[in-house]
Amino acid sequence: MKAFAIYASLWALLSLVLPLESMLLPDCFNTLRASAKLFIEGHLLRDLAITAARTFVGVAGALIVGGILGIGIGRTKFYRDFVSPALDFIRSIPVAMLFPLFIILSGIGEISRFFMVLTLATPILIISVASGLNEAFAQRDLRIWFDIHKSTIPRWVPLISMAWTLMPGIISGVKSAISLGLVMVVVSEMLFVSSSGVGYAAYQAYNAFNMPEMYAYILITGMVGFSMNVAFDRVSSFFYIDEQSSIKL
Repeated sequence: MKAFAIYASLWALLSLVLPLESMLLPDCFNTLRASAKLFIEGHLLRDLAITAARTFVGVAGALIVGGILGIGIGRTKFYRDFVSPALDFIRSIPVAMLFPLFIILSGIGEISRFFMVLTLATPILIISVASGLNEAFAQRDLRIWFDIHKSTIPRWVPLISMAWTLMPGIISGVKSAISLGLVMVVVSEMLFVSSSGVGYAAYQAYNAFNMPEMYAYILITGMVGFSMNVAFDRVSSFFYIDEQSSIKL
């Protein structure tokens, strides 16, 4: 947070000594005034909520599909041989090239945006789940310990242990999926017929040459994305165990 205070101070200082807006750069004070105005009027929170909802719904669908396929790829050779080529093929296609296809199949609207995010995020989550599952099964000492004590411990204990090992990879995958999904949603809001969302609002401000409002949306979206990344990192670190303090089995 100290770094952000330094950045803000430098930005305010530059705004005082240079005519930033004449250089088409964001002026600190005008951008803050525009942000406050959008917040008070309710437009900012509404657009952020709509864009976030579109992103999270797509990532949630990708988590379901990616979780099922990731478990299959991680533990079954048939799934790995059957799904991996298709996964590599889909990952090789920029999702932006599929925009026209989604529009033809589902029209311009929420369904097409959902499938855009789903197509982008699913491969990321498949790889995260499959990699985490392989890592969990690679813990040979832990599996031997569970086999020795299987008659004295509940069945759910090994499952909880495996889920705990999976969580850092899954959280990292969800973090990447949300970041890229947010980009996809914002681009779709800017380029396709839309009447809401931060992408649409920023693009409308650009068309009206309202630079403070455009930069306000950019700034707030960046701050929200940064806060989410920090939150995911904090949650992910909770599942890591220090090797020096772990129990040697």
